[in-house]
Amino acid sequence: MSQSTRKIVVDTYGADLGEEIIVRGVLTALEEYPRLGAVIVGSREVFNKAIGESNIEKDRIEFIEAEDFILSTDAPTCVFGGRDKSSMVLALNTLKQREDCFAALSPGNTGALFVGSMCRLGLRKGVKAPVLSAAIPTPHDKWVCLLDCGASLSCTPADLEKFAFLGAEFAELAFGIPNPRVGLLSNGREENKGSELTKAAYTLLKKADINFIGNIESYDLLSEEVEVVVADGFTGNIMLKSVEAVGSAAIKVVERVGRELGIENSPEIEKIIDAMSHKFDLNIYGGATFLGTVKPLVKMHGCSTEATVKSCIEQLIRVENAVNQNSQQ
Repeated sequence: MSQSTRKIVVDTYGADLGEEIIVRGVLTALEEYPRLGAVIVGSREVFNKAIGESNIEKDRIEFIEAEDFILSTDAPTCVFGGRDKSSMVLALNTLKQREDCFAALSPGNTGALFVGSMCRLGLRKGVKAPVLSAAIPTPHDKWVCLLDCGASLSCTPADLEKFAFLGAEFAELAFGIPNPRVGLLSNGREENKGSELTKAAYTLLKKADINFIGNIESYDLLSEEVEVVVADGFTGNIMLKSVEAVGSAAIKVVERVGRELGIENSPEIEKIIDAMSHKFDLNIYGGATFLGTVKPLVKMHGCSTEATVKSCIEQLIRVENAVNQNSQQ
């Protein structure tokens, strides 16, 4: 971060565990990062309760009271107009208008956030729609960026090419991966495998100025062979949720075997379950990042915890630091 305080904007509404959890997560991050500030948008009552005994310097925290909140059942297009006083729109407008704010977080309606990122925040030149990227931890303590994981369900080959460039850039900025390897998710590694979409995208990516390694299959996602995996939003979302489901099922198998052997409470079993939980609970690692927006925007999981919020903020700090470092070179 620069010497002057840089602020992150946080829409607190939409988390399953309530707004107070989000505010407390922000305070935890502020305690660890003394040059970070926050603009918190939401309910004043909740904000006052959460911040009551905090020792954070008051000039590092701003509060914007929202009179309206976008529900999960609201249509994504509701952010186009008439919801200017909602927490999500206030957060997006604040991020766009203020130079001291470098990124935003929200656990709210994904569709509304997607539309809002275009009509309220704005996109980088050459990007026609944002892409949603999830960072997935591998068994080897490395990261794979999967995109799109739910924002764009209907894609063109040119869209997948753009995803590849955005994903490679994000992997380098957020995780310090130089020249990340990019793979195209398909049903076989051969160049002629896949749908008409993936075969056409393969042709574009083969000529693109990125480290494209070709098609990969779903079991390659958590391998050491690739750092960026490109897919349309429909396929990517199914892939992401499948990873979470398999992880959850594997933990249950370990628990069952432990009970059958009578060692369910042993330190060894507890250590295995703890390690697996940290590896497959994507909540711990934050949320999904909208790529292609003029400033970084993260959609936190609906079931976010304090740890989720802190992890999201840490990811955005890494991106901010990398951008600043690159601009100084």
